[in-house]
Amino acid sequence: MTKALLNADEKRRYQIRFNVDGLLRGDYKSRMEGYRIGVSSGILNVNDCRRLENTDLLSEEEGGNYHLIQGAMIKLEDAGIYASSSHTAGADAGQTEDNSEQADDKFTQQIADAAGR
Repeated sequence: MTKALLNADEKRRYQIRFNVDGLLRGDYKSRMEGYRIGVSSGILNVNDCRRLENTDLLSEEEGGNYHLIQGAMIKLEDAGIYASSSHTAGADAGQTEDNSEQADDKFTQQIADAAGR
């Protein structure tokens, strides 16, 4: 292709490459489902997926480079935070609804603190 399409000057400046990824990547729904699984399991970040789709990347502030996992999944070592929090202790002691909300807020803060390690 280079010989047939480019003159001597262009051969020094340009290079012809073929990207067959588009032919191999499958249908849209399958790709999106694969990206969803990759992102929710922490294997891919949003920008990895956007690169594969040839779309504009998100900035660092927009969270494009964060590796994430589903919020319902926490590290085993952090699972005890909930059991030892005042959330469960207060429920056993007949805590009022207002105090229960405060305990929920405290628990949420404990999880956030643990995640920030």
